This record gives sequence, C-alpha cells and structure tokens, in this order.
Amino acid sequence: MRAEKIKCAPTTDVSRADARQPTIAAALQSQVANATTPVNRVRDGLLREIRHLKWRLESARASLDFSDTAHPRNKLCFKQLLKDKRSRNNRQLPLPSVGVAKLKQLMALGINNAVDLLEFEDVNNVFWSHRTRNAKLNSWQTEAKQFFNAKKRKTRDLKAELKCKEDELNAITSYRDIDDALEPARRELDSDTNTATDTTVSVVTLLPSLFSEMTDPLGYNARFVTAGQVNSMQETEFGHRKPMQDAKMMGLSGQMLKIDWSYKVAGKTHVYTGPGQCFKPHTNILNVKNEDGLTLSWKAADGGESLLPLKPDLLRLKLRNARLNATTKGVYIDDCCKHRNGLQGIFGKDCFVNLDPFHWQCRWDRALAKPKSENGAIFRSSMSQALFVTPTEECTNAKNRLIARHRKRKNKSNNYNEKWEPAARQIRKEACSVIPNPTKLRSVSQLWFVISNSATWRLMLP
Repeated sequence: MRAEKIKCAPTTDVSRADARQPTIAAALQSQVANATTPVNRVRDGLLREIRHLKWRLESARASLDFSDTAHPRNKLCFKQLLKDKRSRNNRQLPLPSVGVAKLKQLMALGINNAVDLLEFEDVNNVFWSHRTRNAKLNSWQTEAKQFFNAKKRKTRDLKAELKCKEDELNAITSYRDIDDALEPARRELDSDTNTATDTTVSVVTLLPSLFSEMTDPLGYNARFVTAGQVNSMQETEFGHRKPMQDAKMMGLSGQMLKIDWSYKVAGKTHVYTGPGQCFKPHTNILNVKNEDGLTLSWKAADGGESLLPLKPDLLRLKLRNARLNATTKGVYIDDCCKHRNGLQGIFGKDCFVNLDPFHWQCRWDRALAKPKSENGAIFRSSMSQALFVTPTEECTNAKNRLIARHRKRKNKSNNYNEKWEPAARQIRKEACSVIPNPTKLRSVSQLWFVISNSATWRLMLP
C-alpha cells in the first residue's frame, strides 16, 4: 500500500463478494494518506534512526558512570574478565597483556577493576624488577586508559551522529512545510494545463498488468529474495507448524508398527560443555511408523539397538492406541528374534513380531558365496520380484502413463506420430507392486527358485 502497488479496479469501498467487508484501500486510507509521500517515508526513517541513536547514546553514557552505585562492568570488573579470558571462545578482550595469573595476582592485592588499577601505586615494588623496572605496570595502566578512552570516543561519535540526523530531520520538516505552502498553486497550475489532456492522462494512468515479469523494475508482482531470507522463512514456518505436527502425530494410531533405528543424524548432534570439550549424547534415532507410513513416535537414544530405554515410550504408544480403539496386531523390526519377547511383553502375546521385507531380503546375502557377483544379483532380483508382484493390469496402466507422458513431452506440434515403447525396467519402476497372500506368495517363490536353480543355488553352497 505504501508503494501504491495494490490497486482495485473498479474503485469500490467494499468487497465484491461481501458488501459488509471493506477493501484494503478503504480500511487503510488514513495510513496511506500519511505514509505514501516520499517525504513522510524519509521522515519516519530518520525518526527511527534518531530513537535508536538516543538509546545507544544513553547506554554509552551509563557505561561511563564510575560511582559506587553503578554496575561493576562499567569499571571493567576483573572477576568477569578472568572468566572471559579462561574461555577460548572470546577474542579481542581488553587488557590483552594481562593474563589469568596476573589478574589473580591483582585481585589478591585488592585491585578488582580497571579504575583501581589506574589509581594503584606500587609502593612495595611488587611488579618492579631490575630488567623492566615499572614497565609492566605502566603498560597495564596504559591499556586501561585506552579502554576508557575508546568508550569516551564512542560516546562522542554517537553525539555527532545524532546531531547530523536531527539536522536532516529539521531540513525535511522545512521541505514539507514548503511543499504544503505551494500545494494550492501547484494544484491550480495542474488543472489549467491538464484540461485538454484528460484522455491522455487516463491512458497513462492505466493499471499495471496482472502479472509483471521478474525483470520489471517496478516489481508489482515479483520480488527477489536472498538465500538467507528463504532459509529464515523456512525456519520460521517450521517453528509455527511444529506444534501442529506434534499434535497430529499424537492423534495417530497403528495396527501394524514398523520400528527401525537411524544413525546418520544422531552422529552429528554434539553438546558443548566447555572450552574445547563436547560429546555426543545420542547415537541413534528411533522411528515408529504405522501401516500407512505415518510416523507415530520418534526418539533420540543412546547405546545400541536396545528396547530398554524405549520401553516407557512403547507403553505410552500402547495406551494411545487403546484410547483410539486400536489394537497392535503386529510389529516389523530388524533382528526380530532378539526383540520378540520384549515386544510381546509390551503389546501382548497375540502380537506377531517379524522381519520387514527389506531386512528379510538382506538375510539371503549370508547364504550366498559371492553376493555382489552377477549370479548373486540375479538371485536377489528374482527374490524381490517374487515378493513384490506387479499385477498385469497395473503393468498396462503404467505403460500407458509412460507413453502419454512421453507424447506430451515430445508433442510440440500436432503432427507427432512416432511410436515409442517404454523398457521393461521403466514399467517396473512406474508400476505399483503388491505383496500377495501367503499361499500365492509361496507358489510364486517356488517358481522363481525353479527358474534360477541352475546357476544361483550353486552360489549358496559353502
């Protein structure tokens, strides 16, 4: 609205769909009237800068207060400086030539801040030596003076900057007064010169097109955003959506659970405990999904793939299913023989615990002499095709979808009549496979064993 890039055609005060709903232009008419002129925008920006400069100047003046009631950091407290110098994360600290040992020595002598250091006189020759004389103490006092002089110099710079901004504001205010005084004469002049050019003015002030291009300097409908702004918007959107996503996850139930551990993300999680000290609190992340592939629960855990730290979460998941009138009938998990007793103790003896298809197929690698050989690849591919069967109707539909997609991509002109057939690999990748019932699955598996009997079964021999 301030840039006059939101316009309504035809000009109405209410919405077309609801006569009681005012438009944006009508609702913000007073704000637009006070904020659309360039002079007002510049004046508002100067007022904001002056307000920030006054805050910074007040803070700089307060830091030069060395009274007894002032904050100890104004005098450069050595106790806090000692903590900062012990940490490796702090750089460019004041008094660079004074280390941790010298700070402790100064504090033992009753010198607790830089003001006391400037007033200190080495009567007992604590820091005097035949080689350096009083050079060390003089250099420390010089660094303390430089620290306070830098604070005073910052205060002077802020005063000068504030005065310049106030002068600019006074100049802008005088310009605005001159414009207001000349406005009646300018309006009369415009009415005299534009009486014969009403049609041309209406043509010039036409509304912009609905969608302008990315290179349009006016930028009515397009705006360039940096990569950092995009990441910031994504993080903000994730922060807003996370409570809703957690609530949706807590409202899900599952009759078939798929439990698996992941180690990729957990290994990158570190906790900082001190200078150069950090550790990894989590070694893996547990994911629990239902039969629809929706996440029911997740947890970052330490140790190996053990159910002991996960038992309270699985019990709460069982209570959630009970509240939602759902019963867990089965669990698919890697190393089912190891976790079967523990999972059945949580979900009941009627709950079966088996391997998922991926880990079941991985178990065949141990029976093959050369799993990565050509015959081993043929055997594993045959087992996968025996487990995930693609119906004939789905193959036909997938083939038609691929042909239509290829024709749409290549058919730039209407006279495209090339015949194209997708490969069998493309059809299998496009088609949706299903796992048949146990009886049919057993017969299909036996058929694949017969087909690959000649070369593959010899690989299974020790």
